[in-house]
Amino acid sequence: MKFIVASQELLKKLSIVQDVIPSKSVLPIVYNAYFEVKNGELILIGTDLENSIQTALPVESEDNFKMAIPAKIIIDTLRSLPEQPLIFEYNSDTMTVEIKSNYGTYKVAAQDGNDFPKIPPVSNTNASISVSLPVLSKIISKVIYAVSDDNMKPAMTGVFFDFKTSGVSFVATDAQKLVRLNRSDITVSENFCFILPPKALKLLQKASAGIESVVKIDFNQSNAFFQFEENQIVCRLIDGRFPDYNAVIPMNSPNKAIINRKDLLSSLRRLDIFASKETHLGKLQFVGNTLKLTSEDIDYANQAEESINCLYEGEDMTIGFTLSLITELLANLDSDEIVMEMGTPNRAAVIMPSIQEENESILQIIMPIILNY
Repeated sequence: MKFIVASQELLKKLSIVQDVIPSKSVLPIVYNAYFEVKNGELILIGTDLENSIQTALPVESEDNFKMAIPAKIIIDTLRSLPEQPLIFEYNSDTMTVEIKSNYGTYKVAAQDGNDFPKIPPVSNTNASISVSLPVLSKIISKVIYAVSDDNMKPAMTGVFFDFKTSGVSFVATDAQKLVRLNRSDITVSENFCFILPPKALKLLQKASAGIESVVKIDFNQSNAFFQFEENQIVCRLIDGRFPDYNAVIPMNSPNKAIINRKDLLSSLRRLDIFASKETHLGKLQFVGNTLKLTSEDIDYANQAEESINCLYEGEDMTIGFTLSLITELLANLDSDEIVMEMGTPNRAAVIMPSIQEENESILQIIMPIILNY
């Protein structure tokens, strides 16, 4: 049983599949990639048992068969070869695959494809929606960094996809910070929601890089299915109840500052050099249209103080933040200026771009550090 395939096309597809193949697993066969030749098409699958990637490409073959072979050794071989047709011959008796190139012949061990874990089928789905791949990839980049790594709170370790007829939101939080992104160009006819793990979203981003098409998203009680072109990504949903994120967003904060984002980000990064390595505390003092920033490390007698101009409305106030958190939030915004809305020094602050992008509204919430005066 054999097939003939273009080496670089196979390399391109195997590189997508390889991203999901684990380095450790209780099931050794998943260290391999699944190859299935069927009606002149090669189907490739990789899985870590929670996430799976399937793709396909045309091949020359009169046979139908399936096998599992080590993806890494095939990819390393393909990378070392110039573009050329390759012949793969599978011997089910010896469980080996022989690869013939213009330079020679290579042999690798194979396993029975029937033993490879099956991908959950797209069935009993609760809803379906189509989204532009570039738009979805951009959304993921703007929220994924805010997910929690606390496995004791599994619902917060993923991105919450909240589809409502009144509006679509993508939310991530770790209890210290929260990011909510709304899109006005995505509409649904019914309400539904699910939580996706960050690994699956990163796999989707990488597999769809450079593709301008639409992704069809289906989901059921256990899995989400992303289908675009000849590719499919299946991931297990995170089971849990996501926090009521709207309840933690402060309303009508009376103190408002408009600040140059890059200037503020640069100052905060310098302040962090001199801050306590335990608390990373930075103080922001708003007086008139001046923002004074300070940090110190009492144990080592380190201290930093800077001032930048801003447009400020409200009562003079001083508020403290974990510098690593606020710099992370600012680094993940694109606007030249940001708006910071605050109530009191012990209440969460809201950060958002001064000018929102078309069809998009994003805001960030950050919890302050209570200052001891």
